[in-house]
Amino acid sequence: REPFGREAALITKLNAMLITAAEYQTHDYDMNIGPIFADPVARQLYAEIASIEEQHVTQYGSLINPECSALEQWLLHEVTEAYCYASCADQESNPRLKAMWERFLDYELGHVTLVSDLIKQHERRDPAEILGDGGLPRIE
Repeated sequence: REPFGREAALITKLNAMLITAAEYQTHDYDMNIGPIFADPVARQLYAEIASIEEQHVTQYGSLINPECSALEQWLLHEVTEAYCYASCADQESNPRLKAMWERFLDYELGHVTLVSDLIKQHERRDPAEILGDGGLPRIE
């Protein structure tokens, strides 16, 4: 598989980050839950599933551009989290829960600002170069 290029659309970068994170989470779940079963067949099944998930993590992780600096990957990570919280807030109808998602989004936007400042300071780059259009994709 070819990793996304530096000029890829932001949503392409976010999709690669999201699918890799989801596979990591599934792998970690299987690795942590599988061993607690008393039945050896269940333990073996979870171990086999975890092995497949590890392959998925490797495949999807290869979509992320290895030429990205550590700060660039950190920025993409934080923007991905912000995008997820913005998506949750946008779709939430319960005002109490919507406020919670919006609070978490504010936290993540603070992280985006922190990392953006570090990129400006240490890499002397404009974070908008990394994000393409300079902001989060529009949530439908």
